[in-house]
Amino acid sequence: MSTVNPYPHLLEPLDLGHTTLRNRVVMGSMHTGMEDRAKHLPELAAYFAERAKGGVALSVTGGYAPNWRGWLLPFGAQMTSRRSADKHRIVTDAVHEHDGKIVMQILHAGRYAYHPFKRAASDIKSPITPFRAPKAMSTREVDRTIDDFAASAVLARRAGYDGVEMVKGVTYDRIDDDGLHITVAVGDGTTESRVLDVDTIILCTGQESVRDLIEPLAALGRPVHIIGGADVAAELDAKRAIRQATELAARL
Repeated sequence: MSTVNPYPHLLEPLDLGHTTLRNRVVMGSMHTGMEDRAKHLPELAAYFAERAKGGVALSVTGGYAPNWRGWLLPFGAQMTSRRSADKHRIVTDAVHEHDGKIVMQILHAGRYAYHPFKRAASDIKSPITPFRAPKAMSTREVDRTIDDFAASAVLARRAGYDGVEMVKGVTYDRIDDDGLHITVAVGDGTTESRVLDVDTIILCTGQESVRDLIEPLAALGRPVHIIGGADVAAELDAKRAIRQATELAARL
């Protein structure tokens, strides 16, 4: 009796363009409690090294705030200085030693922060925190927070984390044999056209079903996979989206 492997590509390498994963096994982000103090970084390094040694291709850290207003806990984990970035080398080096990759989650806790100085997109109180409702951010604070996210990403790269390019202000124009054509806002009202040489496109569409790319892809004879909010626009169901994405990645 033969057994069909439902995930035949799970252990095959995956080329991400800027780096290659040795397989498609990913350990998602979780807060271990070792992120918040620098003295625990050697333990965190050992924790992630064991996963890389055991075969995990890509690990994601717990959340690191881009500024102190975004702390999850008082004096919690943050990536805001070169000194902090350099201390994280012990973590990334430990993972790379076992041919693993690791990325940092940059997390602004918003209204879910466990401290009284939090800022969020609105002044609506979280039902799971004991502190008063957060103060809503001003437009200026939002812009500053965006800059802080970008600065944290640069520091994460300095620390040796394996990252991705984050592009904002993107319009998806068309798909053809050359790749995905996009228009990127580069500032001062100007735009720049780019062509991305990609073989897989994933749309993260939140709670609004977006299917505009299905017909042009089908016309090119390309297989189309719809998951998450692009599949069913309903209340946010992270478990469903993660499960669908994981199963799809294993099949591709």
